[in-house]
Amino acid sequence: MTDALFEVESLVASSHRHGRELLLFPEWPRRRAQIWIDQQHRRLFHRELLDGEAIAVPLANDNASLLALLLIGAGGGVAVPFHPEATDHERAALMRRAGATRVLMPGDVPQLVGSPGGHSDLAGGMLLATSGSTGAPKLARRSLQSLLAEGQRYVDMLALSPGARVVIAAPVAHAYALGWVAACLTGGWCIEPVEATALGRIAEELVKGADWAVMTPAIARLLAERPRSGPSAAFPARCRVMVGAGPVTSELETKFQEKFAIGLARNYGSAETGAFLSGFEGLPSGCPGMPMPGVRIQMLMNTETSSPTGRQATWKWRRRKAGMRWGTSCRPIRMGV
Repeated sequence: MTDALFEVESLVASSHRHGRELLLFPEWPRRRAQIWIDQQHRRLFHRELLDGEAIAVPLANDNASLLALLLIGAGGGVAVPFHPEATDHERAALMRRAGATRVLMPGDVPQLVGSPGGHSDLAGGMLLATSGSTGAPKLARRSLQSLLAEGQRYVDMLALSPGARVVIAAPVAHAYALGWVAACLTGGWCIEPVEATALGRIAEELVKGADWAVMTPAIARLLAERPRSGPSAAFPARCRVMVGAGPVTSELETKFQEKFAIGLARNYGSAETGAFLSGFEGLPSGCPGMPMPGVRIQMLMNTETSSPTGRQATWKWRRRKAGMRWGTSCRPIRMGV
């Protein structure tokens, strides 16, 4: 095996700074993942870098899917994630918008389907489908630097030690969960992906002592309303929970706290920017939190004046880059919602 592939900057290459014996997944040290990615890259791409080629990949909440995602980035490709239950029409439309002509099918021996496509300047990054909540759905360009910066925001905010366990139940095909994946790679944390429908296992993980669990409001509500049984019935949660990709109401937090004796941390961001607001338990209903470390926020109207409640406005936020320079992104919002 050669380390040459990992001399190229990528999400998985960044994860090795904490030591290759730390777990990437349960029973998967980072060294094992590196060997697997190197072997599959040689088998599928014949040691050649992809130079920003967009490659679609179905992402389920399992190790094989995340390894396939990392394989594309490590080879200098651009991952185009989609939900594994997407229809053929939905997948074809996404690939057409992204300019992707190949699909990497995850597995112990992943399969590459299609013919090589064109190149881009987004090597190591991703093209993420947006929800359309602020306009028509589109593809968001996320550079490798943007993904790494989002991961670092979580690392700086949570201050977890390398080796911490993070259970990800939110769908990893969604930008919110992918930000947490970047955080785990950047921080040296162990990723434990769990399907959102596996409520019994998620509940068990909450009481087994993971450091954080990542979910959506829908998953949190189903857990709060689900009758407790089995190993999780008699014990409160031992890990903390962050909910993103939707608002947390006081009613939901109260129900969850009654069931698991733990509140819900919050998160807000977008496919274009990644997470930039977050806050811990006990916030007011609907409040997504405060700016994450390295983020400055200003709320502007088109005239660059302050925005009254109920009016259309824009988040103008700045994220710290390498060398303490700052870049600016904007996202339209409606005040008071």
